[in-house]
Amino acid sequence: MGLQYNLDDWGWLRQQLRGWGVDTARFSGCNDGERIPATVCRQVADALAAHLGELDGEQRKWLRPQIRVWRTGGGFRQW
Repeated sequence: MGLQYNLDDWGWLRQQLRGWGVDTARFSGCNDGERIPATVCRQVADALAAHLGELDGEQRKWLRPQIRVWRTGGGFRQW
């Protein structure tokens, strides 16, 4: 299973996560199907949940439902 973001979205997400202290070394620079391990996915979910209030309304609307997916997905392929 994978979350599908366009390249701009992946880039924005990586930048935000780095700023929040999440190690994004397992993220790829493109949508090539690289695996993001479950442990990193849970860190992403935790960071999104902790910082959701800092984002604008559109970003919150887009990311809020994905927190559960990041937390429970068991790892993803980056598409």
